[in-house]
Parts: sequence; C-alpha cells; structure tokens
Amino acid sequence: MQCPLEGGNAVWQARVLYSTIENEWIEFADNCNTAVRQMTVENTPTAETTMDKRFKLYPNPNNGQMVLEYTIEETDNAVLAIYDLTGKKINTYMINGKNKSLLVNEDQLEAGIYSYQITINDKLVKKDKLVIIK
Repeated sequence: MQCPLEGGNAVWQARVLYSTIENEWIEFADNCNTAVRQMTVENTPTAETTMDKRFKLYPNPNNGQMVLEYTIEETDNAVLAIYDLTGKKINTYMINGKNKSLLVNEDQLEAGIYSYQITINDKLVKKDKLVIIK
C-alpha cells in the first residue's frame, strides 16, 4: 500500500513478488499525494477465459518482435495491451477482425517478464505472461 515514491525500489520489488505469488495481475493506485492508498485486484477471469484458444502470441520468449494470431468477428472491438510487472501499461494494439494476425514490435523493451491482456468489447478474454530476452 506504500507509495513507491516514498518507499523506493523496494516497493516495486514487493509488488512484483506479490503479483508472482498470487499469479494474478494486480493494479495499484499510485496517488502519492493522498493519505489513503489502495490496492485493487482486477476481476479475475476463469481459467477457461484466461486460456482462450482464439489467440496465440508467439514466439514466447522473444526479442520484442512477436506475432499474435487470432480469430475474432469483424464487428468485435478487440485490444492487446502489454504491461510491465509494476502494472504500468507499455502499449496497446487494436486487433482488426478482418485480419488473422498482428505483428507486434516491442524491441525497445528491456529483457524481462511482462504480461499481456486481450479484451474483446471491454471484456477480458485472455491474459498471460510475456518474456523478452536479448
């Protein structure tokens, strides 16, 4: 619950460790100007939706260049979002239903563990870890 600006690197490390132990993506409210600091956990999807077979991100691990293969309806509003382990959103990609794949280029990312989430019409359908190696 501590503000990372006050607690420093140890707060970031604790958040990563906690997320790893819980095997869930956790968002933290980082409003360091208020006395009340809250931690919220996203709505946890079932294992069935987390492993949605309509999406395949490969290779994983990779060097920042990867491909997302998918099958969605043309009318679906789908988004791929990539996060670092602190919960900071790195980038988002719109997923077009007319195509069947998306080239993702994140070669500026440092080696490490990230996560990604795919939403369709604002509903979380898949989330998983992403490993970048250099």
